[in-house]
Amino acid sequence: KDRGIMQEDAELLRHVFGTLHIAQNLRSLVAKTARIFQLPSECDYTPYCDDFGPMNLASIFRFMRMLRSELNEYSFSGEKIIFKVEKGKRALANAVFLLGSFMILDHGKTCNDVIDCFSWADSRLVACFRDATYSTVDFELSLSDCWRGLTEGVRLGWISMEASGTTAKDMNKVIDIRLYEHFDNPLNGDLNVIVPGKILAFSAPKDLPTRKNYFDDLHGFRHFSPMFYADIFDKLGVTDVVRLNYDSYDTSAFNDRGITVHSLPFPDCTCPTEDIVDAFLRILDA
Repeated sequence: KDRGIMQEDAELLRHVFGTLHIAQNLRSLVAKTARIFQLPSECDYTPYCDDFGPMNLASIFRFMRMLRSELNEYSFSGEKIIFKVEKGKRALANAVFLLGSFMILDHGKTCNDVIDCFSWADSRLVACFRDATYSTVDFELSLSDCWRGLTEGVRLGWISMEASGTTAKDMNKVIDIRLYEHFDNPLNGDLNVIVPGKILAFSAPKDLPTRKNYFDDLHGFRHFSPMFYADIFDKLGVTDVVRLNYDSYDTSAFNDRGITVHSLPFPDCTCPTEDIVDAFLRILDA
């Protein structure tokens, strides 16, 4: 029987679809007769400040592959398949978001179908997502907000569930799975397409002490040169770079490719001022 009690450490077991269930603080005997899986480390969300999600498309795609494998292997055995979630409202929010995304992308469910399925996941059990700052939260992003955004991306044709492209050019048409996962990796550029053919986000490059395109520091972080990104941006047809952090690199690699660099700096882990937001939007609309 489904159980959904509000206490932080209370056992929760909810049916999702078919033999699939989601559980938190699982202690009941059902665990001894069920197939249990947990979120793999490659789907973890890396916070910038006090943010904790939602998961990006790379994590969604990885979770989908894992869940498909679980369902293909165990659905016909008749036993429950249980997605076991770590403690806390934030962990449950990320888990429910991934399951709802799977239902939209793999099962073709509507956003309203998914919202109905997880109607029990209210503010007593899951946390709303927040901005990447340490500031007091004055705007919260709900699960339904995220699912509606994903559904709109599908409707607009931005998300392809099959890896169809082999070149960076394809990122101008659709968010291609293979390319997205490749560039999402911090070792490959830490770069993400936001709107195909219009907006992408990337980590700030650095002027390196050598002529190499990247440098691995003693802490295991990889830093890329402006030339590394300039080569990619040239293939993508990028015309403008908006620098939101303070100057950390020479812009000549971009300028030499005909890419205009705009500086709109504001401190990390804070929200930009209205003037900066307005200037950013003017650049996008130009």
